[in-house]
Amino acid sequence: LAMLRSCALFQRVGIPRTWQRVHTTGTRCITRAYTQPAVFEGEFRIVQQGGPRTPLGTWGSILKPVLFTVAGVTSACVTAEYLLQKRMLDKYAPLSPPSRASRPSPSDMSISGRLRRWWGQYSDSSKTIACIIAANTLVFLAWRIPARVPGIGSAMSRYFLSHTHNSRVLPLLLNNFSHVTPMHLLFNMFALYSFGKPVHDAMGREHFLSLYISSGLFSSLASHVFRLVTLSSAYSLGASGCVCGIIAACTYLYPNSRMSIILLPFFSFDASSGLAGLVVFDTLGMLGVYNRLGLPLNLDHAAHLGGVATGGAYMYAFKHYLPSIRTKMLRSQLEKRRALAQR
Repeated sequence: LAMLRSCALFQRVGIPRTWQRVHTTGTRCITRAYTQPAVFEGEFRIVQQGGPRTPLGTWGSILKPVLFTVAGVTSACVTAEYLLQKRMLDKYAPLSPPSRASRPSPSDMSISGRLRRWWGQYSDSSKTIACIIAANTLVFLAWRIPARVPGIGSAMSRYFLSHTHNSRVLPLLLNNFSHVTPMHLLFNMFALYSFGKPVHDAMGREHFLSLYISSGLFSSLASHVFRLVTLSSAYSLGASGCVCGIIAACTYLYPNSRMSIILLPFFSFDASSGLAGLVVFDTLGMLGVYNRLGLPLNLDHAAHLGGVATGGAYMYAFKHYLPSIRTKMLRSQLEKRRALAQR
């Protein structure tokens, strides 16, 4: 898996703060500094220089991102558990008979009926992951809108790039849907689809989305704090923090499953060994080993490790703590529904 990361099959990119033109050579992202205004030219993307970085330890640099991350993760987990319990109650103890109006009729040959039948033939996991991929693709296309459209470029830079001198906290979430190049987007989404389906089947749609959001928030926070501590002036964006959380959750569920690398299909390894290799790879990157060896990979290693830690912790809580809490709450709700039915 470390070799997979070195080939940049899924990555989160750190971009220096100066004006830059970002392009790709093979699968590696390369950055070059320029002085002209931020514009888009085909496959080239130029990122605007930021203002002075907020000092370490102030409200805007540390406390606000931490509070936003904790509030976002807590809200996502609570909402996911509430929706899951509601879905279970509606399925096994409905207050009213299930409606058949939403099911498309086979005789309905309208465009909407055909679309509903086409969409209904896919599994829940495929639908959920397809929506996530669509959201990432829309943001990627938004970066390609010409700079002559007023306000679009500046809005994207304000809200879809994470950097230490930005007092806004919303980019901690939105930068997880932002990608630099088509290859950057393609490999992240391919990894999400590969590892996401078994995790979705085990957790359900509600907690899968909560895991995705939580991994993205904590990975962005880890990257933000690491850049503050190391006085780094880099931007960060990409969905690989979310993907690393999904990979860690998949490894927790199926530690002995066999994996292989696309470029090396004859070489396989178990999931736990692959995750360990990923952790070692990113730990060495955080320590600056690759830069000393003359191999600047331009990856956000702190975000990857934050995503892995979040995915493992979330899946552990989902398997060991939530079932007992869910059982008590479902029993209470069932008693209330039975009391209402007897009236």
